[in-house]
Amino acid sequence: MEYFISLQSTKLSEQEKKLLEKSAVCGVLLFGRNVLSYETTKKLVNEIKAVRSNIKIAVDEEGGIVSRFTHLIANYSQPYIATLPLEQVRGYYRMRSHFLKDLGIDVNFAPVVDISLSEDSYVFKRSYGSDLEKIITLSNICIEEQRNAGLLSCIKHFPGHGRAIDNSHEKLPVVSISQEEWNNMEFKVFKSVIGNGVDCVMVGHLLFPKISDQISSVSNYWINDVLKQQLNFKGKVICDDIFMKGLSESIDTSTIKSFEGVGLNQLIISDPENPILTRLV
Repeated sequence: MEYFISLQSTKLSEQEKKLLEKSAVCGVLLFGRNVLSYETTKKLVNEIKAVRSNIKIAVDEEGGIVSRFTHLIANYSQPYIATLPLEQVRGYYRMRSHFLKDLGIDVNFAPVVDISLSEDSYVFKRSYGSDLEKIITLSNICIEEQRNAGLLSCIKHFPGHGRAIDNSHEKLPVVSISQEEWNNMEFKVFKSVIGNGVDCVMVGHLLFPKISDQISSVSNYWINDVLKQQLNFKGKVICDDIFMKGLSESIDTSTIKSFEGVGLNQLIISDPENPILTRLV
């Protein structure tokens, strides 16, 4: 099992340098607390790479309310992007992708491919909306431009956060739809976007009780049976932050190493001060 860890500030501490030397740490996920200016962020990235050159630098740069660089580049949300002509969409994603690559970013945890059917959806302000074809088209443009710039893309949140009202940071969202309902919408989006080529898939902390009694992020059914077999995904499967309450209040995170058996490749650990971090890596 490999881990994306986070850092406390804009500079590496000695303890963080020691963590980065461990082979189980595959990457660093940057948050707003790590981004002061272009220059300080570039310096931090170089400092990380100096410890281990093969460490991946990741970021959640969806745009809109989830952006680490709002003060550095134009910040378009996915709902706003869904209103733009495709040529303008491509131009924006091209600009953003090259900005991230020039900064030293290797992986963007975007786009969000969730289907938001109403404004009650927790990810309504983060998604392209409810039109399946538009979600597929815009997601593929984002991924293509990130690939052209040399970035890896991670789509999220499999198997679909769009129907959930609750915030998985705060509690476990329960989505009471049938397998047929999921097949008619979410399956089609994931199948098309994965089929067009994507490097990573992030699995969210969700429960679909009419389909499986397991939380999706630690579910053999969702990850092995559906994602890897039915959707034929061959890339990295990343578990959303293990300290989100959607998982941590239901699962003993100290046993997280055992979750490798369900098909996970990498985990996100967003709390740099949690003692579980040093035990895991």
